[in-house]
Amino acid sequence: MTSRRDLKTYARQALSGKYGTAVLALVLLGGLSMISDFLSGTLFPSDSALSIILGNVFAFILSLLVNVAMAGMSYMYLNMARNREYSIGDLLYFYKNRPDRVITASFILSLINLVMILPSNIYANLTPFGDSLEAQTDYLMTTLLLTLAGMVLYQILTIPLEMTYYLLADHPEMKGMEALKNSVHMMKGKFWKLLALKLSFVPLMLFSVFTFYLALLWVIPYMNMAIVMFYRDLNGELKQPQNADYFQSMGTPQGNSYVSVNDINRDMVPQEVVPQEVVPQDTTFNSDSEEKEEKPVEKPEEKPEVSSDQHIAHEEKKEEEDDVPKPWDDYFNSLKK
Repeated sequence: MTSRRDLKTYARQALSGKYGTAVLALVLLGGLSMISDFLSGTLFPSDSALSIILGNVFAFILSLLVNVAMAGMSYMYLNMARNREYSIGDLLYFYKNRPDRVITASFILSLINLVMILPSNIYANLTPFGDSLEAQTDYLMTTLLLTLAGMVLYQILTIPLEMTYYLLADHPEMKGMEALKNSVHMMKGKFWKLLALKLSFVPLMLFSVFTFYLALLWVIPYMNMAIVMFYRDLNGELKQPQNADYFQSMGTPQGNSYVSVNDINRDMVPQEVVPQEVVPQDTTFNSDSEEKEEKPVEKPEEKPEVSSDQHIAHEEKKEEEDDVPKPWDDYFNSLKK
């Protein structure tokens, strides 16, 4: 896995020069959420438990439509990270491309969110604010703690499902429930790594208090892009050493080049393979003569020279041997008679 520090470095590089679009998308989505909450509160006043429940159910239905735009923002972030064309119109991508897939997946996410925020909503709307300062302080602290507890539990429970919208953006044929299952599979053994990545942004969020929360316009896109890089790392895109030119265009170190196999297949133009020139072999060589080693020519064994005296002695010895009587001489002499 790529280190948390490198993921954040890649996120900053991917957002360089693109913060304007990322901030505008964040503001638009925040506006949609505020409109949803306003309509829920207006149509269902919080004067009874039933009204509160109906208001949350209505807000739940509206959140499904808002989540389609949130999935579109994930699509936009992926385009930014991969150095593709992007625009604020990417928020409408899933409205035009099978929104039912996102609605199916976001139903589970919105249901978890509803269960997590329902206790704080019920307490805030049914508990009297109080007349004394102590009662008001207790009311505010309890509401705040319930809200924070719901947010933390929601983040923990949905970490295995964080990759759902990215999978839907990368795989148009994938269904909503299938994307949820694949997200859980991808996140197996990576839960604490993603949680640690998210927690690393908490100090920046706390610091935004001193800027009247304006710094969140920079922190939240930064965190979202870091999560995109986490997804790309799980997808194997940060481990492809080829296509270093792609990263030079983004200013990313070649040593940590990250080009997806899907990017290569869909977006990268394959380099032309130039066939190597075949050098014809010289046919003047005899293959048999190359394989066989030349044997040295054997010279006839030279006989030692014999002197004339030795030759005469040899002949006389031979004659003496001929004069010695042999056993078969008697037989041949009898035949002559």
